[in-house]
This record gives sequence, structure tokens and C-alpha cells, in this order.
Amino acid sequence: MAVRARVEIDDSLTFGDLYQFVDLARASNTPPDTKVTLVPASDREPDLGIGGLEVEVTIAGLDSQFRPSTDEVRQLLEVIESAAEDGDARGVLPELQEWRDRLLRYT
Repeated sequence: MAVRARVEIDDSLTFGDLYQFVDLARASNTPPDTKVTLVPASDREPDLGIGGLEVEVTIAGLDSQFRPSTDEVRQLLEVIESAAEDGDARGVLPELQEWRDRLLRYT
């Protein structure tokens, strides 16, 4: 099954985000000469520039060795520990939702 992987280009973009995007493409055996789709920042106003990068990846082709980075694991543990210490996950719900979405990329 093929899905589109996307990285948003905004002022919060890090090299780590780019590394993850490229690592996902590599892990799904995307050929190096595959074109990356440039996603406009706005469909209604194409002059606003590029808002993201996309590439089609094959989930079945994902390498079983593809794993979250050590930094990602530490960040997730911080969110989990915060919820566990408080005894209530509502305070970190946005972070948990973000992590859910990020981890879905690995399934």
C-alpha cells in the first residue's frame, strides 16, 4: 500500500524533520531519483511559495529496521512521564496526539 509522506515547511522546520522525511523514503526503498512533490503553501494563492514536501512511500516496503531516533524516544518518554507524574494525561493531550500521529508513520 502506498501513502504520501509530507513534511511541512514553516519556521518550526528542523533538520531532524528533514532527516525523518528522507529516512522514511529510504526505508520504503524509494529510488534516489524519485521526484519530491513541492506542495504550495496555499491552493488559492500559489504565489505564497512552498508549504511542504511530499513523496509517495510504500508501507509494505518499509524496512523492519526503521526505528524512531534516540531523541524521538527521549521526547516521547518525557511526555509519558509528565502524564504519569500528574496522574492525568489531559495536560499533555496535544503532545500525545502529536506523538500518536508521528508513531503512526512507523506502523
